[in-house]
Amino acid sequence: CWLKPQAIVITGFGRLLHKESKYRKFFFFLLLFFYKNSLVVCLNRDDFKIIKALGFKSVHQIKGEGFKSKRGQNGNLLKKGDFLYIGRLLKTKGVSLLIDSFLESNLKNKTLNIVGDHDFFNSDSLTQKEIDSYIENSKGSIRFFGFEKDLSKFYSNGAVYISASKREGMPFSVLEALDAGLNCILSKVPGHKEFKNFSNVSFFSGKDEL
Repeated sequence: CWLKPQAIVITGFGRLLHKESKYRKFFFFLLLFFYKNSLVVCLNRDDFKIIKALGFKSVHQIKGEGFKSKRGQNGNLLKKGDFLYIGRLLKTKGVSLLIDSFLESNLKNKTLNIVGDHDFFNSDSLTQKEIDSYIENSKGSIRFFGFEKDLSKFYSNGAVYISASKREGMPFSVLEALDAGLNCILSKVPGHKEFKNFSNVSFFSGKDEL
């Protein structure tokens, strides 16, 4: 029976764990009710502390979930100094914040390259109308590539990976960017903070610092 003690892996809570989420307390109640005696595995230190504080009896943290290095497979699609984001087009992933900040910065000869698809079953997803409006206002400085199976061509030498996500588990796109030797600019949030000891990672807190 699925209610018996078992092992569960928490890859990240997403919107459910945000402070403004109205489902936060209810979600934690259900999690504790069904899985209090289960082995709970977390991917970052922040999630580990939260689950531990809730009263779970067996909580462990692991560093990632099967990342495979592709070192040496850098692409050449982007030029030095271009910015790159790879992930779902969600507002809680900070995509709107990235775009607005990039447009306001008015950087010359730089592009913001966004690789990812809509999440049609998620109310938090950017709409095609919003994306089209961003493209029109950017005058060519913002490029949307949609879903791409082969991501190695985007991890170009000299490009900068950037993410303004509100919360992460253990983001594969950041792992891949670091593996490719890219500098990374990340929001200082759970998941991202796991990379604090990397010399090529910088953090920001809020739009003013971005």
